Amino acid sequence: MTPSITPIIGFAHLTDLPCWELTYGNASVVVSAYGAHVLHYGLKPSAQQKAEPSSTQLWLSPTAVWQGQQPIRGGVPICWPWFGKIDPTLVAKIDPQRVDGLKLPNHGLVRTRLWQQTDAVIEADNVRIELSLKVDDIPWHPEPVTLRYQVRLAEQLTLTLSCDAPIAQQAALHSYFAVSDSRTVQVKPLPAAYYDKVTDAQCLSQSEVLQFVGETDRVYPKTADTLTLTDHATQLHISQQGHDASVLWNPAAEKAAASSDIPATQWAEFVCIESARLTLDAAPLSLVQIIRPQ
Repeated sequence: MTPSITPIIGFAHLTDLPCWELTYGNASVVVSAYGAHVLHYGLKPSAQQKAEPSSTQLWLSPTAVWQGQQPIRGGVPICWPWFGKIDPTLVAKIDPQRVDGLKLPNHGLVRTRLWQQTDAVIEADNVRIELSLKVDDIPWHPEPVTLRYQVRLAEQLTLTLSCDAPIAQQAALHSYFAVSDSRTVQVKPLPAAYYDKVTDAQCLSQSEVLQFVGETDRVYPKTADTLTLTDHATQLHISQQGHDASVLWNPAAEKAAASSDIPATQWAEFVCIESARLTLDAAPLSLVQIIRPQ
């Protein structure tokens, strides 16, 4: 395919959604203006492999919605300026008289906002697009800041989230990777120590390999620069920069059943490997995740 960046309206069942499609070689990526959300990363077979089916690296829920200020389930959501439920340390920075009236949704402020395209480049060895968002309602920071997100497609997909403001800010690239069966997937190498959010306990593992047995929600600090996901005979390499942790998640059947946008039959079709910066030191942000199919 000729390298290109094309504005499109709608992707899959998400109609009327403003997006851009990036193509390079046999790869394509779709990123939405809504949440700067990467919805798709796929590889078409080469001429020598044309009998093989196309491969999809990211899982997108077939029941995901974007209308009504709902975050999209699947793909790569951006969590910023906090991850999960807002940290009490961040709440303590907010004027106490304002806290009760604030909306403090899980995973921050930017998943349901429309971002603007600020750059698009097509070159012989890559295509890339930059989206940006001005945020002027950070509860603990009175001045507006600009968040930037670059999606770069070459032989690999590189996602870079940056904010030059030296403020307290958490971030995560919450990637949903498509797998044949989460219960047979392995991720390595992982440190021995981790926080288990399911049991609310600090734990130690005897193995550097994680297998997704039952509900899994673990925060691993100080993870390696590259993690490897093995799904039967295939591998995916996830490299990270500017991170201080990785979060690995799969809801399993019971928790998925309580979700409106994870079909009961599909919870085993993805695992989340999230590159995160969770420290609350006031500092600029540059968080990178690189996805490399084998």
